[in-house]
Amino acid sequence: MASRPSPKRLAQLAAVVIAATAVAMLGVRYVALLAQAEQFVADVRVASMLAPEPQDPNVVIVAVNEDTLARFPYRSPIDREFLASLLKSLESRGPRAIAVDLLFDQPTEPAKDADLHDVLANAKVPLIISYTDDPQIVNPAQKKFLDAFVPVEARGRAELVVDPIDGAVRSISPGYRQSDGSYFRSLPREVAHKVGIETPEAPQEIVWRGRPDRDTRPFRTFPAHFAATLPAAWFAGKIVLIGETVSLTDRHRTPFAASYAGQGTTLPGVEVFAHAIAQLIEGRTVAPLGLPLEVLLVAVVALVGLLLGIVERGLGLRMGIALVFLALLWVFGFAAFYYASAVVPLIEPSIAFVLAAAVGGVLTGQEARRQRAFIQTAFSRYLSPQLVKQ
Repeated sequence: MASRPSPKRLAQLAAVVIAATAVAMLGVRYVALLAQAEQFVADVRVASMLAPEPQDPNVVIVAVNEDTLARFPYRSPIDREFLASLLKSLESRGPRAIAVDLLFDQPTEPAKDADLHDVLANAKVPLIISYTDDPQIVNPAQKKFLDAFVPVEARGRAELVVDPIDGAVRSISPGYRQSDGSYFRSLPREVAHKVGIETPEAPQEIVWRGRPDRDTRPFRTFPAHFAATLPAAWFAGKIVLIGETVSLTDRHRTPFAASYAGQGTTLPGVEVFAHAIAQLIEGRTVAPLGLPLEVLLVAVVALVGLLLGIVERGLGLRMGIALVFLALLWVFGFAAFYYASAVVPLIEPSIAFVLAAAVGGVLTGQEARRQRAFIQTAFSRYLSPQLVKQ
């Protein structure tokens, strides 16, 4: 019958679990390679495991695409007379709000500029226009034109939170506080504010909307040059986003870059904003475990690894059990995201499991060597060295 472990032995095993948990969690937070690995696994879930959803009922996109731009003698800036006409046509359809993800930072043809400026200044529906004062994007002359062209009350900061490591967009910018104390909301938050929904003054991780099927985009998208001919009911009561969807302009890396499952490696800025606005309108948030549950998960997995490391079984059997356990852990993590949008860390507990199992194996080896030395010392006084070795 196996003896019960001593208090010293139990304390030693508890220390292993605590150390493995701490090393795994701190490593993923402060070692860039491990942090990237955990983020990549989270991105894979977004890219491949989003549950199917109907097209968003609140947001539609009016896309300035290649066919739209081909109708004009110059591509940039987009013809202002066309945009003025488009805004008036959409406004007449009774949308809930219109957001324009285009930067009006330079003059074009004076008459066309004046026409569009008049439409912006006299909009009859809530209107939000992309704006920035970032000196890396607009120089003083551009900012001066932008300030004069876009009404103050219609401005929404055209800002995307970009991960400095891989350049991916995963969060909604809240905006920023200006030197005079006033708060300047980001475009998604300003849209939500304009339709009567207040949102937290803090960054939020984007809850990406799933597709109805592989071939259908999450948001209804209409070419800008056809919008005036489409039924009014398609825009009535909707939040209408206008922006470019061309291949080389305003495109951003997103979690979908982790998979090539039909989403594409980059998304147009207007579509990223659509995901963010839809999330804010519906009040959806990412469901992280929270630190207490995260610590508990990693510690429990570390404990399983430790027990597997100290159990007296063959190495092959233990390795097989370890692989099965880790596979089940990862299946659980992906299933939790698919069915409950819960983001379960997977690199952290996997590291803790391996560390604890390895240390458990070392401790077991040390204990075996200690027992062997004790037996050799005790019996060598009475038996021949050959018999003691046997």
